[in-house]
Amino acid sequence: TARGVPVMLEDPLWPGTGADATTGRLQELVQMARWVSIDVRGHDEASLVRTMANLRLADRHAVATATYLYEHRTQRACMNLGFDAFQGSYLFRPAEEQLVETMKPNRLNLLRLLAAVQNPDNGPGELEELIRNDAVLSYKLLKCVNSAYFGLPRELKSLQQAAVYFGVMRIRNWVYSMAIGDLDDTPPELLKQALLRARMAELLARNLPPEQREMAFIAGLFSLLDTIMGVPMKRVLADVPLPDVVRHALLEGSGPLALTLAQIRGWESIDGAGDKRAVSAEVADAYLHSVEWAEHVYSFAQRQAA
Repeated sequence: TARGVPVMLEDPLWPGTGADATTGRLQELVQMARWVSIDVRGHDEASLVRTMANLRLADRHAVATATYLYEHRTQRACMNLGFDAFQGSYLFRPAEEQLVETMKPNRLNLLRLLAAVQNPDNGPGELEELIRNDAVLSYKLLKCVNSAYFGLPRELKSLQQAAVYFGVMRIRNWVYSMAIGDLDDTPPELLKQALLRARMAELLARNLPPEQREMAFIAGLFSLLDTIMGVPMKRVLADVPLPDVVRHALLEGSGPLALTLAQIRGWESIDGAGDKRAVSAEVADAYLHSVEWAEHVYSFAQRQAA
């Protein structure tokens, strides 16, 4: 720390009662650390209370992070104890007590757009007509596809040109991505994870038949819609005319796309106790190629129109 290198203290184990040399040394370490990471799996409520009390006694300036949180109730308990940051897959699961049958207006509008765009009868012209009504969405989408990331040989001037160049299915998927990524009242990491899942599913489905491969992106993106919308998945999909292969994967966990989603969730669930050897190189490679894509698309979805 004397050289300005930030230090993270991982899962300090405080003695059960009293003060001893171990307690004093831990408090000294906390004072030097910028972050303190606490793995909640190794603690019960009493030991978490004791840990936070000792961190406060150390006059800490470090950020206390609760890690490996899988349930919302555990995250809320840690928040009440005074933790500053939280890590774990709880964010990707809907909180049961928060699920409702009605949606906020902005989410209803999003659902209507998803349903309209999903109509298989819409070609490049119809797609442009639909999106043209949302000037901000049109602007963001064109800015994204014309960005240096995609390296196009010429600038595309309209959504119809983009749909002809990339294909209607690809542009439809990007419309979904932009629309979902624009929900500014939703945690950014949740929106990014939906985009990440979409791209990973698309890459992992390369060996599936073409019609199923085209649906993989939608399955990945929509797999977090219940959490994003705050309503049960069955209610979300009631108003969106999805193909059966996607619907079965999301509602029943069956079919070829369900296997693709299981691969992605398996990757997400890897932690310190997991067996990383059980994950194929294909899944790891798909993840690495999807991170940059998701960040790029999200940045344009959040960008303000000029």
